[in-house]
Formats: sequence, C-alpha cells, structure tokens
Amino acid sequence: MTGAPVSFFNTEMMRRYILDADAAWRPTETRMKAPSRPTKRVSPAVTFRQQIEAALDSGAEHESLTLRLTCLDVSYLKRDQSLAVADISFAGGVMRFLGVKVEQDGVAASELICS
Repeated sequence: MTGAPVSFFNTEMMRRYILDADAAWRPTETRMKAPSRPTKRVSPAVTFRQQIEAALDSGAEHESLTLRLTCLDVSYLKRDQSLAVADISFAGGVMRFLGVKVEQDGVAASELICS
C-alpha cells in the first residue's frame, strides 16, 4: 500500500471534520453521566393516613369521607406490609382504609373527598 503517512495533523483535521459534520458526535474523552436513581415513592398509606386524620380532626365523619384511588394506589395499599390488619378491611364487598370507603375509579390522581 502506498499513500501519505498518517500524521497528527491529518488525524486532528479528520476529527474536526467529523465533529463539524455530526453535531451529535461526542469525543471519546467525555464520560457519560450515571443514570439518576428514581426517587422513592411515599406509600399511599402514609399519605392518606395523614389526610384522613386531618379531615377527622377538622370535624368530618367517617361516613362522609371517600378515598378515590388510582389502580396503582389501590394495589400499593393492598400490598403494603407496614399496614396493620385492622387498618384495611374488605367487609361487605367494600374496601375500607381506616374506616373510610375506598373507590377504585378511573381517576388520574388519587384524592380524599369530603361529601
């Protein structure tokens, strides 16, 4: 093979040409950032326990409160191992959390409703 010898000048020009030609190109010297860790989600049991206690302290009755939860929050609530057996019940075909009726609707966000 014959040809011009590869020099530093030629390789540097080639690198600059590639860099100019492709804006997404990154030199090999840069390091990729480590993926960020997902934040740990607070248990729905903790969140709704606080909301229910605040509503009861303000004078609301258990019968007037309803928890409308997303399917994911209902699943988390059912599987939460930190809950006491007395905190959640399924008597009479109705799920209750701390004595408050739970409805699993097609809601976008879970909420406590006072009626």
